[in-house]
Amino acid sequence: MEPRQSRLDVGLPEIDLAQRWANYRVLRKSFVSATALASFHHCPVKPFLERVLQAAGLDRATWAMRQGLAAHEAFQSAATAGAEPTPRTFREALHDGSFLVAVEYPLRDERRMLRGIADVAFAAASQAHIVELKNARPPPTTDPTWGLPVRPEHALQLELYGLLAREDFGATPTLTLVYMQDASKADFLESTRTSGRPQDALEALVESHPTWRPTAEHDALLKQTIRELRRAERRPFLPQPTHGDPARCGQCTMRAWCPRRLDRPGEFQHVSAALLERAT
Repeated sequence: MEPRQSRLDVGLPEIDLAQRWANYRVLRKSFVSATALASFHHCPVKPFLERVLQAAGLDRATWAMRQGLAAHEAFQSAATAGAEPTPRTFREALHDGSFLVAVEYPLRDERRMLRGIADVAFAAASQAHIVELKNARPPPTTDPTWGLPVRPEHALQLELYGLLAREDFGATPTLTLVYMQDASKADFLESTRTSGRPQDALEALVESHPTWRPTAEHDALLKQTIRELRRAERRPFLPQPTHGDPARCGQCTMRAWCPRRLDRPGEFQHVSAALLERAT
């Protein structure tokens, strides 16, 4: 059988090497994930490169990614300290006003084919909360779309969690973004260690960080971005970046494999079609 690369290369211009390299792996996924949506909002090329490397079995974890994972685990362990396993649901906790917390909480909408995993979900005083953790410093300025000091791709990711949680919880959650490289992680860990009450620490965290509830305008932006990602999946080639900043490309974790990179045009690592053919 003729390799996928050869089959799909037919008729493509010889001069567009970036397109020829990428066209056989821009595949539609059954579900749109919150992390893929955030990547797409940051740069339309990024989620498709992540799929290429995942299919090829290539390790793309960086030192910063490993540090971020460790920070998440420390924060999440403190948030659930002393919590006993329970069959109770968030709907039940919200109904009776009790405290319930979960980490790595899966959210899924089969009808709309959307999914995500919330870093921290909790219910307290009959209010639902979703907390997204980022091992980074908060941006120095307010984002005009969200009206808060947040990065727009992070806010959009959290907005999708909010949409999914509404179905799961039967209530609209409060959404909170925590950038852990200020004092947030240290303060939270110290609070839970000394008080032994994760509920108090979580409620204080919500009060001191960018927090909002979903709006119609934010929902419209979320749904528009999902449609754009789906359209990009149907095309047989990588999309173009939506920015013109070489410095931004130079900071991207996908830059070494990106045929669309602006900081060093044309310098990227090829992923062989044969490797991908075996992987898929």
